[in-house]
Amino acid sequence: MIKAHVQIPDDLYHAAKKVAASKEWSFAEITRRGLEYMTSVNQVPNTHSDWTLPLIKGGETVSEEALAKASQAERDAFSQIGQNPTNNNDVEH
Repeated sequence: MIKAHVQIPDDLYHAAKKVAASKEWSFAEITRRGLEYMTSVNQVPNTHSDWTLPLIKGGETVSEEALAKASQAERDAFSQIGQNPTNNNDVEH
């Protein structure tokens, strides 16, 4: 369990303490329940876990391994000609 330090307006704190006392709960318990309720009714979609690489010609997906190999090949090619592909200082403006 994580301990958290939060700032709460005085009136909200006192109202929460009254509710907690009426239910015979601790302030920590009413805070946890309030957070559980808010996170259950305001669920944020997890956009990172279901993400996959986009499709390319032929309808095949690009694996992370293939992407890493292509990236390394590009870095190797640039290093052979003495340029850094991530350095934009070589570009004339």
